[in-house]
Amino acid sequence: MNDPDNIETIRESLKDGTDEIYVNGFTFGIASSDIIITFKRNNKYVLNMNIPFGMAKDLANKLGAAILDFENSTDIKISTPSEVDSAITEVKKDET
Repeated sequence: MNDPDNIETIRESLKDGTDEIYVNGFTFGIASSDIIITFKRNNKYVLNMNIPFGMAKDLANKLGAAILDFENSTDIKISTPSEVDSAITEVKKDET
């Protein structure tokens, strides 16, 4: 599931003092040459990231593949916040 070389690279970057940040939300927009992602933590903006289109597509593909690999190898389906919100809305609608 995880590439040991990737894990070692991450460990080394943390030893070197690379900044860490926890995020639990995001929004994004498309500019003429980049994708701009604004990350949030507890509904407060904490980081803006500009990513060229090619790198954004590569990142999306690799993240998607990693999540799919995790789901397939663990038999655990990861729900997105949007899916959870929709499920909660349906439950509340059924209760009324």
